[in-house]
Amino acid sequence: MDRLRASERVAAMRLAICRAILKRGIGDLDKRAATIPGCKRDLALCTKLIDKNLDAIKDTLPAEQGDLFEQSLAGVTYELMTRCPATSHNDKKWAEENGMWLPFNVINALFDGAREKCMMCSYDTEGQRRCALRKALNVIPHDTEHSGEDEGKCPYYTIM
Repeated sequence: MDRLRASERVAAMRLAICRAILKRGIGDLDKRAATIPGCKRDLALCTKLIDKNLDAIKDTLPAEQGDLFEQSLAGVTYELMTRCPATSHNDKKWAEENGMWLPFNVINALFDGAREKCMMCSYDTEGQRRCALRKALNVIPHDTEHSGEDEGKCPYYTIM
């Protein structure tokens, strides 16, 4: 039996998310679906078919990878949302609660631009404390020493 490739794992996780969405949708639409001929049956069939196929995929994996596969699919979560027009004025809160993933090459390009700005920094200690770029860089995990940060100095001035 072949081991699961990364792209196959992602595809299986997408199916598991689809299954989770269906299961939640079936419960939330229970009364309405009951009024539509065959709706509840069809939704349940979709869920069962995904379960059946995910089980079949697991059966093609080596035993040690199959258990991990099953555990990772059980932990899959999702969140869907639509921006409400009544609350769209609060873009700052929406931006803080939501985001996007960036590839490492994009992050590295941003760091290169930050390095140039930080090397030419002319802020005093108070300006460094309020610097938006410093705050943004603090959000990104890193393992650099932050010397001088206790005195309010920007740690990126010396390491960038």
